Amino acid sequence: EILSLVGNFTSLGSRVVGYPGFYTAEEIIKSYFSRVADKVIIQNYTLAVPIDEGTYVIVRGKKFPAYALWPNGPVTSKTPPSGVSGPLVYVGKGGLRELDGHIVNGSILLMEFNSGDNWRLAAQFGAKAVIFIEPGYTDKFEVLKKAIPIPVHFPRIYVETHVGDILKEYASNNSIATIHVNMRWKLVDASNIIGVIRGTEYPDDVIVVTAHYDSWSIVPSKSPGTQDAIGVSALLSLAKYFSQHRPKRTLWFAAISSYWEGLAGATEFVEQNLYSSANLNGT
Repeated sequence: EILSLVGNFTSLGSRVVGYPGFYTAEEIIKSYFSRVADKVIIQNYTLAVPIDEGTYVIVRGKKFPAYALWPNGPVTSKTPPSGVSGPLVYVGKGGLRELDGHIVNGSILLMEFNSGDNWRLAAQFGAKAVIFIEPGYTDKFEVLKKAIPIPVHFPRIYVETHVGDILKEYASNNSIATIHVNMRWKLVDASNIIGVIRGTEYPDDVIVVTAHYDSWSIVPSKSPGTQDAIGVSALLSLAKYFSQHRPKRTLWFAAISSYWEGLAGATEFVEQNLYSSANLNGT
């Protein structure tokens, strides 16, 4: 059953907090707990997250889907309504040798995703933006080099491989590209979802089992989060098991959200269950 649940969660698209797949995951968890738990507790809260409301590239009148990267610090690099335009230049991995001979200043550079932090060279040499092309494989070390915690306004977007191949052709024909980045910070709703299985002998003793159900990606619109789905899938399966094999002590199976947003969901769980005035008064 765990593999089936993992498949369900990863089929939802992005589960970054605030994106549609996240809210579908919430409903899956609530529905599952309603079938197996004695009680379901919902802890609601709000937080600010960067939401991509539609990012795209236009070349020679044709519009191609694209996806904004995670902000540099607080800066989402949102473009003006008219977008940002410049000659489209393919630079491979964007190293100094590959930049040599190209006019970088004022251009929009088309770059392989697995290029380290060479996008920073592009910014330093006056490029207007970088378009990363989806790789066949990457790793977290590549990913974490694509944003910095400094508020630098430099648009960075991501396109799928087939779009990248088309854009390479346009770049070879000296085409002008216009990019539109529509990412902004929004205050969104999130929930921690707790399935309670009451103990048969010591119901006032509570053991808490947790896993987070949100995901994260440097490209928040594309975050299926397979690894992140394993923990919550195991959590649900455990809840089902103990609904059929009743524990002596009460179990709280807590599906926590916003793990990747500074542990906001875990903080909310602790605040509501350990430090609230109700709990401090022993009620």
